[in-house]
Amino acid sequence: MYPLQTGFNTNLVQSADRTTIIVAVILVAALFAALIVVGIITNRRAATKKAGGTGKFRKGTFKRRAARLGLSKVQIKALEFVIDRYKVRNPYSLLTNSPQLDMYLKKAIQGIDEQVSQDQTKEAQKLTLYRIKQIVERNSERSGGFSNSRQLQINQNVALTTESGAQFKSRVLSVLRDAVAVEVPVDETGAQVRWRKWSPLTVFFWKGNGEGYSFESKITGYNTLKGSAAAFLQHSNKITKAKQRQYRRRELDRPCYFYPVRIITAGSGKNQTKKAFVETKRGSLGTVIEVSAGGCSIRATRGLATGALIKVDFETFRGNPVSSYGKVVNAHKDETEGQVMHVMFTKLSRSNLNNINSFVYDFVH
Repeated sequence: MYPLQTGFNTNLVQSADRTTIIVAVILVAALFAALIVVGIITNRRAATKKAGGTGKFRKGTFKRRAARLGLSKVQIKALEFVIDRYKVRNPYSLLTNSPQLDMYLKKAIQGIDEQVSQDQTKEAQKLTLYRIKQIVERNSERSGGFSNSRQLQINQNVALTTESGAQFKSRVLSVLRDAVAVEVPVDETGAQVRWRKWSPLTVFFWKGNGEGYSFESKITGYNTLKGSAAAFLQHSNKITKAKQRQYRRRELDRPCYFYPVRIITAGSGKNQTKKAFVETKRGSLGTVIEVSAGGCSIRATRGLATGALIKVDFETFRGNPVSSYGKVVNAHKDETEGQVMHVMFTKLSRSNLNNINSFVYDFVH
């Protein structure tokens, strides 16, 4: 009898085992890769849906959605140009108050500045883009609202308004269990402004996209927190969303000169003419507290009365002057010796208006 030969069979089994392991590893790797691909596709679809897209761009759908927001045909064409020029992956995101909208509008405005064309044409094109931003911002469905004051974030800028209407800037130092700690505000002289315990205040704050909120509170005490003088405000479970302003405002806090304006009438009947006369000899120094495309607020030692016509010269930032005509729609005293005037612009060139919009939306480059 021949001895039993087992070597061949053992090697065959070992080889089969190795092959099985290799195949299994390949299958697992392929499955893992497939899961990654599926995850990427799912995330992209979810992001597109969240931004208002349907996963496939349709010009007709885009136009209808844009028209429902109140965009004109010229403004819609401008957005379509931006989509084609900058290869926007999710065009529907331009119809929401999204970071994508700001990014592409800023690119488009920079592109306009680089064009070889007349300044008047450039300013008209830029103004169209800024008006798109304003309309989308006012009609955006993105809310992300607040339900109570405990949702405030540290370093959130706030404005504290008294019953008399005086307003002071502050910021959140801490959100405690029983109160919101804010930095004690200061007046123009740098002196701290403190109110009696239980004095009522209205607290205003804003999100990054310009949405404003407010709540009623009271002073519960003072202390030192994180090295700063802190005022403690009662929490509130009732946060009110401010009615969206027509134009977003931004704090400026820069000096200005303002002048009274008189309307001089000459002639009579059909030959009667009216001309605005700026009383340059009666110019005064003030401070533009905040500004928007629609107007500004000015603090001055002696301001003009409600209803007065005014000319205001200021800079949004160094080297960018703005000259505007307006009307004082409201004037009141503040907590100091001064007065605050709220001015509605009545005459503003496109370049000056774009200068303000560039500052307000931080599209400066």
